[in-house]
Amino acid sequence: MKNLVLPTIWPVACHTDYIGPKSTFVAIEGQVLNGLAYILLALQKGATKIVVDEKAVNQQLVDLVASFNVELVSVTNTRAALSNLSAKAWGYPANQLKIIGVTGTKGKTTSVYAIRHILAQSGQQVAMLSGVENMIGEHKFVANLTTPQPDYLHMFFAQCVAQKIQYVAMEASAQALSLNRLDDLLFSGVIFTNLELEHSEFYPDINSYFLAKCQIFKLLKQNSFVVLNVDDLWVQKILNQQAIFFKQDLNIKLLKFCTNKLSCSQDYYLDLNKQDLLLELKFKLIRQNKTELACVSNKIFGSYNAYNLAGVSLAVLQLGIDPIKTEMAITTFGGAPGRLEIYKLPNGARGVVDYAHTPSSFENVLNLLRSSTSHLIVIFGAGGGRDPLKRPLMGEIAQKFGDLVILTNDNPRSEEPNAIIRQIIGNQNSDSFIIELDRAKAIKLAYQLSSPNSVIVLLGKGPDEYQIIGKQKLFFSDREQLLSCA
Repeated sequence: MKNLVLPTIWPVACHTDYIGPKSTFVAIEGQVLNGLAYILLALQKGATKIVVDEKAVNQQLVDLVASFNVELVSVTNTRAALSNLSAKAWGYPANQLKIIGVTGTKGKTTSVYAIRHILAQSGQQVAMLSGVENMIGEHKFVANLTTPQPDYLHMFFAQCVAQKIQYVAMEASAQALSLNRLDDLLFSGVIFTNLELEHSEFYPDINSYFLAKCQIFKLLKQNSFVVLNVDDLWVQKILNQQAIFFKQDLNIKLLKFCTNKLSCSQDYYLDLNKQDLLLELKFKLIRQNKTELACVSNKIFGSYNAYNLAGVSLAVLQLGIDPIKTEMAITTFGGAPGRLEIYKLPNGARGVVDYAHTPSSFENVLNLLRSSTSHLIVIFGAGGGRDPLKRPLMGEIAQKFGDLVILTNDNPRSEEPNAIIRQIIGNQNSDSFIIELDRAKAIKLAYQLSSPNSVIVLLGKGPDEYQIIGKQKLFFSDREQLLSCA
């Protein structure tokens, strides 16, 4: 199979790496960098149009752009302009695709991988956009954001159309919705998984975060569908305010599921077999006393993954995929990278790598692992510049389930690592934690303290292969460090 290479020069871009002759450069003021500082470089690389915020226009800028004899355009919202101009420049490729968006706090990545897997196994041509990697068919590309900037998105969609892709499964983050990245596309279907406090560094409160997620409902096509996990209290708010979130003239189909048979009598009852969920996952989707789907997997585990796969199953069935093909595909689905990856270690212990980085994710993963071992060692940290409110909650949950808890660096970024650790410990006794800021040493220490019946779980980084310390992005893989233990 010949490798598919993405274009390196785009007709519209907000980063000068993708600017070439006749490109349009949109200068966006980001959280770290300001595109205005790169206008000269864009001009030197051949840009023929510069788009800026109207408040940024001054005589110096006008003279600079005029000296290159190119057009200067001022707009009220550069992010919205980037989306609109990119979609137009690539010929609105999203309109030729069936795009399934997955939003919510947890389960987005696993759900997107599962949609891709089931559709591909059913003979469909499918692409994927995730926080781990992006794919067009079998071709893989690096993912730098959970949901990319719109200049990348529409370039990607154009390549999908050229490769005769039918479906795109993609993660839709709250920030992408707030920052206009998804303005110029419409979804054929949406899965809303759940919601809990996250990104408190960006949203002032959980209600603002919730409303940001709900903006995705404004981007639904006519006759599209929405899958809702009604066991989640925030998702129940969506149902209680349907008139606010859904346009009545679009004929949107709501597919609701939950584990309470009485409250789901008119929709789908998720019958979850609660045997050892670390050995096997079994669930049924039942509607009006009729089993529409019965799934078994010994490759993906945990009740939370039953929720993920239930939502995905309803989505792909709505797309016309045969139930039997869906059931068969689920038996071979191994999950997303960095989600409950389990390894046998040289001393007989088991090592687990998981991306969990919120309190409820900690609760789900650690509760599952606690039931499978008499000796659970938990290693984690917290990302700098992100969600300080959740840090002590994660520390409490780790102590609740773990026999040993080792606190270490995650991506401290510009925060002082010891300050992050103090926030994780909160009001607990610091002597009940082991502190080793060097993550590699922390993993090695956990292995030295383990025995054949131990489970060592590394939380927070999952598939990431880097650590951000200060402004340095250094190679680091939890998986590699774990497997190097001897």
